[in-house]
Amino acid sequence: MKILVVDDEAEVRGLIQVALTRLGHSATVAANGAEALALLGSPDSAIEAIFTDLRMPGMGGSELIQKLQAASLHIPVVLITGQVNVDAADAKRLGARHILHKPFRLADLVEVLNALAQKSPPNGS
Repeated sequence: MKILVVDDEAEVRGLIQVALTRLGHSATVAANGAEALALLGSPDSAIEAIFTDLRMPGMGGSELIQKLQAASLHIPVVLITGQVNVDAADAKRLGARHILHKPFRLADLVEVLNALAQKSPPNGS
């Protein structure tokens, strides 16, 4: 699966990219929502899923999701956040399919990837 990882923290982007690559996926990174949209606008992007941080300088995850919806880009989104008060219901309201709370375990990442591969409904990961 080709995944776009959007997070303003370079270390977080890098760790997720390495984990996804080791799990057999292709991972591209962006530092914010605007950068992600530019990458998605590329004709050869072929992104199959987006993992995005909720809060980032400039365009955060919720605004990125709104822009994807407005452009009719039906790419599954996984919300990644360090905010403990954001839950699966909040993620669903924002338009994300799944949520991962930072720091998350590799097993949690694998569970979400499996659910995405099966096109399962949102969960509380």
